[in-house]
Amino acid sequence: YRLRLAPDPGRVAASADQVERLRRDQAAGRCAVRSWMSGFFGYPRTLLGPEAHLTAFLDQPELLRSICDHWIGFQSAMIEEATSKVEIDYFILGEDIAYKNGPFISPVLFRELLAPYYRRVIGLLKARGVRHVLVDTDGDFRALIPLYLEVGVTGFSPVEVQAGMHVDQLRRSHPRVAFIGGVDKRLLYAPGEALERHLDEQIAPAVAQGGYVPGCDHAVPREASYAQYCRYLELLRKVL
Repeated sequence: YRLRLAPDPGRVAASADQVERLRRDQAAGRCAVRSWMSGFFGYPRTLLGPEAHLTAFLDQPELLRSICDHWIGFQSAMIEEATSKVEIDYFILGEDIAYKNGPFISPVLFRELLAPYYRRVIGLLKARGVRHVLVDTDGDFRALIPLYLEVGVTGFSPVEVQAGMHVDQLRRSHPRVAFIGGVDKRLLYAPGEALERHLDEQIAPAVAQGGYVPGCDHAVPREASYAQYCRYLELLRKVL
């Protein structure tokens, strides 16, 4: 496992022509450059599985530290390589650290076992010119917002509506925090005018406040047809 995660510039597959084209598009305002990594909650879960990962916070904390120590070394080297080639506009930490009833771990465990790694990687990102660092997590993550702000996170996605997350409310309670997502994916294929009401009542007010990029609160569901997706885009443009 450690040998397979040895930092190597060859892992950055973009050619010189691709990098130059990306720089031109970015300079012309045609795109924003995003980078991503599995975070210090999400990555150990991938290795251990959900149940073993959560119990490890209590009975194998040193195993989690060992995994995260190696992971941050690998990711730090790759961040330095990537930022030497292109300017990153925003960076995503993929976590899924919450579910519909709240976070999977307590604030005490967050501060003890995750916060030191977040501070290190976010410090590196900001030193390399990355201004915006967002956490991607499903579920109700409201209790974690103050903790993530402490370590330097500036925003969140995808703001899952079926977990009770409403982006207009979050923007009012956290006006300095950025959000991406917040559109209830289930409404893309819902009958009637439910999608229009959702966009008018929740999405439009959040857009008006700024610091928010609307989008589906997860991947577009397979139940949504191409025609329904096109209709969603047409309605969304009206509130932008």
